[in-house]
Amino acid sequence: MKNKRCNHVTRHLLHPATACAFLYAAACGQALGQSTSGDTPQNTEGAPETPELETLTVTATRVSREGYTAPTPTTVVNLADIQRQAPANLADVINELPAITASSTNTTQNAFGPSAQGQGMNLLNLRDLGPNRTLVLLDGARAVPSNSTLNVDINLLPTELVQRVDVVTGGASADWGSDAVAGVVNFILDKNFTGLKGFVQGGESEYGDGANTQVGLTFGTGFLSDRGHFEISGKFSDQEQVGGATATGRDWYQGWKVLGNPNGSATDVMLPHVGLSSATDGGLIVSGPLKGTQFVGATGTPQPFNFGSVSGQESVGGSAEDDGGRIQLENPQREGSLFSRVSYDITEGITAYAEGTYAQSSLQIQSVPYNRLGNITILSGNAYLPASIQSSMTAKNMASFTLGKINQQLGFTLLDDDTDVSNIKGGLTGKFGGGWAWNVYYQHGRNGTLSKAENDGIIANYNAAVDAVVNPATGTIVCRSTLAAPSNGCQPFDPFGTAAVSSAVKNYITGTGSQKTDIGQDDVEADVRGNPFSTWAGPVSIATGVEYRKESYSVVTDPISQANGYFIGFGTPASGSYNVTEGFLETVAPLLSAVPLAKEVDLNAAVRETDYSISGSVTTWKVGLTDEVNDDIRLRATRSTDIRAPNLQDLFATGITAQNALTDPVTGKAYQVAQVTSGSRSLTPEVAHTTSGGIVLRWARIPGLSASIDYFRIDIDNAITTPTAQQVVNQCAAGNAEACAFITRGPTNLITKVAITPLNVQSETTHGIDLAASYRLDLARAGALTLKALATDTMDHTIKSLGSATQYAGTNGDGVFADPRWRGLMSTTYDLGGYSGTLTARYIGSGVISNKTPTIVNNDVPSIVYFDLSSSYQVKAGLQVYGVIENLLDKAPPPSPQITSTQQLNIGVDDYIYDTIGRQFRLGVRFSF
Repeated sequence: MKNKRCNHVTRHLLHPATACAFLYAAACGQALGQSTSGDTPQNTEGAPETPELETLTVTATRVSREGYTAPTPTTVVNLADIQRQAPANLADVINELPAITASSTNTTQNAFGPSAQGQGMNLLNLRDLGPNRTLVLLDGARAVPSNSTLNVDINLLPTELVQRVDVVTGGASADWGSDAVAGVVNFILDKNFTGLKGFVQGGESEYGDGANTQVGLTFGTGFLSDRGHFEISGKFSDQEQVGGATATGRDWYQGWKVLGNPNGSATDVMLPHVGLSSATDGGLIVSGPLKGTQFVGATGTPQPFNFGSVSGQESVGGSAEDDGGRIQLENPQREGSLFSRVSYDITEGITAYAEGTYAQSSLQIQSVPYNRLGNITILSGNAYLPASIQSSMTAKNMASFTLGKINQQLGFTLLDDDTDVSNIKGGLTGKFGGGWAWNVYYQHGRNGTLSKAENDGIIANYNAAVDAVVNPATGTIVCRSTLAAPSNGCQPFDPFGTAAVSSAVKNYITGTGSQKTDIGQDDVEADVRGNPFSTWAGPVSIATGVEYRKESYSVVTDPISQANGYFIGFGTPASGSYNVTEGFLETVAPLLSAVPLAKEVDLNAAVRETDYSISGSVTTWKVGLTDEVNDDIRLRATRSTDIRAPNLQDLFATGITAQNALTDPVTGKAYQVAQVTSGSRSLTPEVAHTTSGGIVLRWARIPGLSASIDYFRIDIDNAITTPTAQQVVNQCAAGNAEACAFITRGPTNLITKVAITPLNVQSETTHGIDLAASYRLDLARAGALTLKALATDTMDHTIKSLGSATQYAGTNGDGVFADPRWRGLMSTTYDLGGYSGTLTARYIGSGVISNKTPTIVNNDVPSIVYFDLSSSYQVKAGLQVYGVIENLLDKAPPPSPQITSTQQLNIGVDDYIYDTIGRQFRLGVRFSF
């Protein structure tokens, strides 16, 4: 996955001194008197700073009417914003919006479980309601799903032709269908590009790692007297890995973790330098009279283990080893995409078009070694037992003891994903009398992913290998199982110490699990828009149409995974499909015009009837009002009912395996078990009720100044959730016999597997305020200054599930559930002639690690501000150079450990919201002809 070909160039160009010199020269070396840039800054719909904003209604509503602005707030990110930040990938720009938080990226850690579930992908997460409730569109049509949960990896979209991104922050199911509970992110392509343009950019971090290279080229031309148009665009990117925090010298790593208070009180506590009390690299006895004996060095010398202060599988101080600093911070990934479009005006009013997309992605995630955290049974008489330990066992009449071992000498498990995405789309658009327009299209998409878990522990083989004895006939060490089956191929393994493992032993203990996933999507839609009649207040507009969609997938896995035989497995084969038939109608009707306090009042209403082949029919609707009080004030409000239908994984998944540490109420022990998830066809769609309302201000006395404030509330009922293994075990211990049926115990009464399925048993509520402001000041010969700010205050985000309620608003350390109370994005852009420079501040408010019980003693996480600096210079027509410094001050992330059952993976920082890479530099060149 590594690529060193460009490093000799980028390591010089991106040295801090070189990059800073470039930005300083660009800032200070401009000629006065040149014209200012006309780039439109990022803004919120309804806070118009340019006339262009008033026409951006394609996502907030399907109705097309000049001058109409929908009541649903929409943030617009245009091409100038994207180019200004020169991101490593387009999702980085969108993820900075305050309304989007805890998105999955290539730097968020999820190293347990099959990579096909989403790690390494860029999945957007509006309102922290989960990627499953954020609908991603490409030019108003559904994009090809990237996994069985129907999420869309932004990395695989044809981003080089994106001219803007509309982010609708409100329920939009009546307009666009299922999954638009939190909103819609619509990537709008430039379908009329003419000419040739391209770019080359490279970057790396302050620490000399994480090098990334991107190249892109786009061509467009007219043909047949411009009745036809053809365009093609390609992009390639290569992202190198960033290793573990300790290995790469990132001194913010201190091994912070949340654990039960070692002093025995009912509270949890956040502490540094927390390690495992249930395993070491060389092995640790965790039960019986010899508990606390560890095996050190290559020879496995027995030595006392200092447990320090113990809490479950963790301990503070003493001899405990912390694996968190070994977890890589960014995954190596290569991606390439190619997009082509051709259109032809058949007549003056009818245009035919065809599009094709092909993308490839190769990702590698460095997972943990085959950890066995306190669940290895060692019998008396084991051939590898040190003599002193065997003597003690004999003297104490011990038949066995339990060992914990990290198995670092086996090496890391590597999760590889190779993905191919293809999509074809063809359609007709047209116009006819009276301003009516119509559109019909069909598209077929496919996503094929081959996932592998290399060097993955084979559970049964490992257990057989550590049960080694001396063959009485030959005097050699063999597996006990080999005495009964001499040809079984078992290779004995010495679990005591850290000596190198032979290839024969390693090949027997580990293997490569595999999963081939194919996801298909067929989508047909026809719609028509127009103005059927007028009232005294103005024309009434409608948009109506029908859509048919089929989602399907199949999963094929290897035989060992099918038997849940791997440490990190892919489960059993699965397949399934469902189809959806929908009809929708939307209208914009003027209610008042040119009366006091109502210069223009419009009603926006929509309804959609949806029939799912498995989960039945459901009706969604939206009602909105806009009141243009006067030239300075506009009021807006919406109320909607939205849905998220169960996805392919929810319905059809079988045997998806992940490792989960839990505390067993029966044995009183803490250890690691397999959590096996399967789908359920009895699931029904989630139902959400969304309310929003706000005011938009623009002062005629201060040209260029606008602001808006909006309130939002989303209530989700019947929400789909999958309980954790710990929740199932706790329910069983509380007397729930149904829960006990999902638990499998081994011969020693330890849990070996917990089976779980998704349920419609959760409710979720979130509400808060969005703020937006922008101001553009024309300084004439001195250029132009643009100020803009976006902020979101999430006042409440409560999830009620399985008898408990948790407040997530203001949590800054709960991983994918992290939802800081305040998030802000503020920028200042200065344009002068061919120069443009922007200083951006990204604010994450203070909060707590978690509001889950029990209470955490030192629960506070401070606020933080990241600064980014970008600069570009137009050397001449068609040639621009640019540079970006991200995290300008190299701000270290605050201690904010994720609350996770796999503490050995915990890096002590919630990487869903904080930067773990540090200062990064990017330089590039854009050209056009």
